[in-house]
Amino acid sequence: MDPLSVLTALAPLILEWAKEHRNQGEEASEEAFRTWLQTVAFEELLNAATVAFKTVLVSQKAHHHELIEFLTKQFSEVRSALNDRLSGLPSVPTLQTRWEELHTEGQALLMQLVAQVDGNTYEDARMSTPYAVDGSTKEDIAAGKKRLVEAGLAREAPYTGGATLCLTAMGLLVSEAIADPEEFQSKLLRIQDGLRRYGSAPVDKLVAHCMKRCSPALLYAIVERWDKLGWVALQKLDQRERSRVSHPAQLMRDANAESLMQATLRPFVGPS
Repeated sequence: MDPLSVLTALAPLILEWAKEHRNQGEEASEEAFRTWLQTVAFEELLNAATVAFKTVLVSQKAHHHELIEFLTKQFSEVRSALNDRLSGLPSVPTLQTRWEELHTEGQALLMQLVAQVDGNTYEDARMSTPYAVDGSTKEDIAAGKKRLVEAGLAREAPYTGGATLCLTAMGLLVSEAIADPEEFQSKLLRIQDGLRRYGSAPVDKLVAHCMKRCSPALLYAIVERWDKLGWVALQKLDQRERSRVSHPAQLMRDANAESLMQATLRPFVGPS
């Protein structure tokens, strides 16, 4: 504390001392004043400071305690509200639960379609009615076909007197993922690595980079999905294996195996 502040704090006491000496008719000597300062004024000032400090300390502790109680109450209310909201939301579906929702007939129909995929394209994989699934009725088959179409794994191409069931890119992706999830993730990582390395490459070059573990049809279906996500730019050509993939986004470059798989299958396992 600077001298001016000390004098300001002592001023009321000094005035009181001078008043008392004047009323008593005593001579105000320097020696008497020094003695009074040391024995009375400073002692009173220190006592007042101690009391003030304790008062502030108690106030601070009380305020701190009140603040902690207030924040704890607020956090508790927020947590309770979040739990109430989350408990009312449907759980995020997994690949396995969505697959089981197709039931036996839907699963069998999808595998029949996938079996018709050639090396370069999935779009020629199709079946005309009636569909044959062992042990199932026509109603079961119709229900299975409906589930595939609603899930986006197949589409119907109607013609006079009937309809053709056609495989979609998502149908091929889901069949690969459900058959071997770890291997599917490994293929996604190899494609990611190829795009990181080349930046721009035709489909067949990326297939070669995957050591031919990924067919042109599957790789095309994957980059077609990534193009819709904005992860890459896909230049589609009639010769699918010559279609060029370019402009890999940083989001795709940084994604781990699980993120790659979730994003690639999102229209099937969650909101698009």
